[in-house]
Amino acid sequence: MNRIFRIAALALTFGATLTTARAGDDPALAAATSSTVSPAQCARGTSLTHVQRQVVDKASQGVRPLVQYIHRTRTVYQLDVMTTVAWLDQRRELLEACENQRVASLGE
Repeated sequence: MNRIFRIAALALTFGATLTTARAGDDPALAAATSSTVSPAQCARGTSLTHVQRQVVDKASQGVRPLVQYIHRTRTVYQLDVMTTVAWLDQRRELLEACENQRVASLGE
């Protein structure tokens, strides 16, 4: 547990924000690395399932509540700390790309 907690804390320090284990399959999140993000991708990136909302909420409370939630629900939702942290990081990048694109379009 201590090792997982340290890994999660380190990942959060470098800008992760959390959600579900299978989120790496989400094409909207994969698009965050591209230079142009479509409005549809932004819309898909902001719509969350119940579990994703729970994970984002727990992540906003801190590392310990997030890790506790993942451990408490892992048999039901098949969540994993590292995968969840990676998903949150991808989601954060997508939301930043959408916001940057929105700001750039306002400046034109």
